Amino acid sequence: MILRDLATFVRSKTAGPFMVTFDIVFSEREELDRAWNSGAFVAERIAPLFPGTELDDVMIFYVPAASAIKVSLPRRVHSGAVGDTDVLAGQQFAPLLGLEIGKGA
Repeated sequence: MILRDLATFVRSKTAGPFMVTFDIVFSEREELDRAWNSGAFVAERIAPLFPGTELDDVMIFYVPAASAIKVSLPRRVHSGAVGDTDVLAGQQFAPLLGLEIGKGA
């Protein structure tokens, strides 16, 4: 199973001019826990989806009160800088959609 088949929605947004954050929201706690326990949400799996991202720069948060997993990482191009094509970072989530989600622990 891949993330787009399990999550209710996935979005990205700016977290200031230097960071982007991803909200991965699930409709059921069981789905949230399946994704979290699958081993997919570790820096070693997330960083390669975003070229140039170092493992130590990936921050991952389990937020059961929001039935969500949040991932934050540095932007490759700062918001509004020359070469930035997505000032609000709203189009950056796509690489996460194909993240393989196993059955978990």
